[in-house]
Amino acid sequence: MKQIILYLLFALASFKTFAQNPAFKVPDTLISKSYQYYNHEILANRQDTGRSIMYAQSWIAKAKKEQNYTQLSNAYRAMMHRVKEPQKLRYADSIINSAEKSADNLQIGSAYLTKGLLHYDRFEHVKALDNYIIANSYISKTKDQYMVHKVKYAIAQTRYFLGYYQDAIALFQECALYFKDENETAYISTLHALGLSYNRTGQYELSSKTNSLGIKAMQESENFKLKPYFTQSEGVNQYFKKDYSLAIKLIDNSMQEMLRNKDASSLAVGNFYIAKSYWDMKMPEKAIPYLKMVDQVFADQNYIRPDLRENYELLIKYYKANHDTELRLFYIDRLFRLDSILKDQNTYLVGQITKEYDTKKLIQEKKDIEEEKIFQGLLATIIISLLITLVVFLIYRHFRNKKRYRYFEEIMKNPKNYNQAKVSTIITADNKIKLKPEVESAILNNLVNFENTHQYLDKGMNLNKVALRLKTNTKYVTKILMDHRDKGIIDYISDLKIDYIVEKLKTEKKYREYTNEALGDISGFGSTQIFTKTFKSRTGMAPTWFIRELKKSDPNSDL
Repeated sequence: MKQIILYLLFALASFKTFAQNPAFKVPDTLISKSYQYYNHEILANRQDTGRSIMYAQSWIAKAKKEQNYTQLSNAYRAMMHRVKEPQKLRYADSIINSAEKSADNLQIGSAYLTKGLLHYDRFEHVKALDNYIIANSYISKTKDQYMVHKVKYAIAQTRYFLGYYQDAIALFQECALYFKDENETAYISTLHALGLSYNRTGQYELSSKTNSLGIKAMQESENFKLKPYFTQSEGVNQYFKKDYSLAIKLIDNSMQEMLRNKDASSLAVGNFYIAKSYWDMKMPEKAIPYLKMVDQVFADQNYIRPDLRENYELLIKYYKANHDTELRLFYIDRLFRLDSILKDQNTYLVGQITKEYDTKKLIQEKKDIEEEKIFQGLLATIIISLLITLVVFLIYRHFRNKKRYRYFEEIMKNPKNYNQAKVSTIITADNKIKLKPEVESAILNNLVNFENTHQYLDKGMNLNKVALRLKTNTKYVTKILMDHRDKGIIDYISDLKIDYIVEKLKTEKKYREYTNEALGDISGFGSTQIFTKTFKSRTGMAPTWFIRELKKSDPNSDL
């Protein structure tokens, strides 16, 4: 829609932007040229930005020198179309200042109309309307009916955007009557705008009839520039007539031309009504990409109008149904921003919009989502902590089992040399004790017999009992054990007991079915707890784990 308005209202084309040089000096060859010459050369060199700027600056310099404010206003307008966007409003103000010095109502009105169009192009519709009204106050004093209706058309477009559809219809009807015999392009554009206005007031048959008039006028004039806009307009009309398939087809056929024209507003409207058609056909998954494209136009160009507000209500509803908290909250924030813009544009209008999500509901929903996010964040923290704990445990278990497998392999290879896990408590022998060789030999023989006959399996076996079995005293036993077994009495007895039961487990399968209590009793431990603790200290693994690995390594095992 914006493209149509600018096409109708701007007489000059847009060119590449270029900054004005404040130190510009008119070339000698251009000093004596006329204003008409500058204007002609600007249009003739529209593809050559540098030359076009040069002629515009020469025009400005000549008009300033001659204090011809009408020409200065026109020169600024020519320059405005060739500078970058941030500079355009500055030149628009220069146009107005120069026009006011000319004291020409038509010139002043035209200047305010130009500034209004700039605001409209930037989607600043309230500011645009303010300038149009000022323009009308000057132009209405003239006899230039073309300019009078040109301003009426601009005002009608802005009233349409702000939602005052009946006001817009009245103005468009006046413009259509005038332009029909005066300007075919303006007449066709007005019919298009009138058809859209009828649609917004629910007069769908009248809208279709007006679209048909526009298409007929295009055929008669062989001017088909606005054909895709009529196609889209009728597509929107068919949506409201509930012919959704036809609506999608018509609107989709118009979209390529909108893309070529870079017409953000028409793209937003087209995508919205394609989305609405899919939504009402119960196909929300197909609707979502189009709703997001409408949002993209809003994000990139800040373009929105009241009837597109529903775009965000549908997105919120969709992501609520799909339990997507992040996107739901994102589009709630978008809707807050949109409402703020609409409120700035027209307070009355915002109050008239039918809202499924009013401000109070949005605030409450956002609060609920944020509280839910806090809970989810806490829950996520707990879950992450548990996962970290689990990972640490799995890593620990991995290395523990790796160590156990190493111990297991050592036990299977060398049952007498596998104490990798235990640090023995060694009691230093009394170096003052000197044993005669024959005495030491006799005790050692008795020690070997003590070990071979498994006398250590007796429960309660201690230093005194060992000394009695070896037929010597406790001091000699301690020295013999330290010198020949490198152990104290406790470790010596415990290791013998564990070595015994390990060998039984390795060689006799029946023991693998025994409980820890039974195994502890067989090996002479006073309690199951002491047995399992000593077994793990000696072998680096629990009895049950050792038994399981034995079964796994035995091809004849039932495990």
